[in-house]
Amino acid sequence: MKPGEALDIESQIFSDWIIGHYQDMSDLQEFESDLL
Repeated sequence: MKPGEALDIESQIFSDWIIGHYQDMSDLQEFESDLL
């Protein structure tokens, strides 16, 4: 595994976690905007 790969995998898992936990919240759009 290359140094950057672990971070990519963790980012994907974190993204899935965020989507799973915040998909029902009305401010998901705002949250994503702040994240980006």
